[in-house]
Amino acid sequence: IGGGARYDLLHRGDGADLRRFQTVTLDAQWRLSPTARVQLDYELRWLAAPEGSPDAQRIAASMGDRVSGLVTVVF
Repeated sequence: IGGGARYDLLHRGDGADLRRFQTVTLDAQWRLSPTARVQLDYELRWLAAPEGSPDAQRIAASMGDRVSGLVTVVF
């Protein structure tokens, strides 16, 4: 069993089109055998549109966290 953490920051655009994405990812990995692995990720996500329109502000405020899973089998 293993795990990890990662932080990402992305600035996209400028002025009214500026979007700032921030993500903290926590993950856990289980090796079931030498050829099989299961990975589970939880992403805490934030989006800011500092000078964006009211619609852009609503979209930014509605972005939530994400859970994802991955199974890898090598044969």
